Amino acid sequence: MGGPQKWLSTYSKGDPLKRLPLLYLAAPLALAPAFAGNYPLGTMTCDDIGQYAKELVTGIDAKKPKEVALQELAARKFNDPVEEKTLTDVLNVMYDGFGQGLYPDTAYGAMKYDCEKGRPGFTEQ
Repeated sequence: MGGPQKWLSTYSKGDPLKRLPLLYLAAPLALAPAFAGNYPLGTMTCDDIGQYAKELVTGIDAKKPKEVALQELAARKFNDPVEEKTLTDVLNVMYDGFGQGLYPDTAYGAMKYDCEKGRPGFTEQ
């Protein structure tokens, strides 16, 4: 196994050949509505966004229903009203397809990167 198949098997679950089209086609489409450009963070950081995505994928892997994750989010305390909206968007992206094929650490990296992209001081690596 080489090339994209080897890379993909490292970062996603299941048969890499089945995940390749899904990952490359669904990920940008799933992120577009929720994260077009810079989105508000309030007092959160991009690391916080990544950590929350990681937490959500861990819950998805444990078969936690979306409704339970939404209830847990509603019970959180927020320092700024935009934080709840932003985390709700992250939750929807993770539960509505994008998070289904990711490992927690991969979800963390993807969402942190998406958050940082386009912000002052960001450099493409």
